[in-house]
Amino acid sequence: MEATESPSTADVPDASEVDVAAIEELQQELEEKQLLVEAKQARMQAFQDLAASYTELAEELSSTIDDEQEALTRIIEFEADADAPAYFDERETMVEAAAASADAESEPEPESESQSE
Repeated sequence: MEATESPSTADVPDASEVDVAAIEELQQELEEKQLLVEAKQARMQAFQDLAASYTELAEELSSTIDDEQEALTRIIEFEADADAPAYFDERETMVEAAAASADAESEPEPESESQSE
């Protein structure tokens, strides 16, 4: 009678063969990617909240405000309170335009122009 061969076991590396540094590096990369995903999700949620607030403001203004200047003032106040410029890197918000206009109006006239009068 022949002896049956037992199946060979998978070669499992000894603990000394495991590259602990490589595993730790992969874990660090994974944690960084997870933080990036969480930050992107938070930014998306913030944009959605801001968009909903703009929609609510538009509905409120269309139903309760007849004066265009008052509506513009409310929009500027809303954007300032919501820190809207932080969301729009490539566009100028109403609050930024108003601030730039106020700055331009408050700048003193150049001396050459005021002396020629």
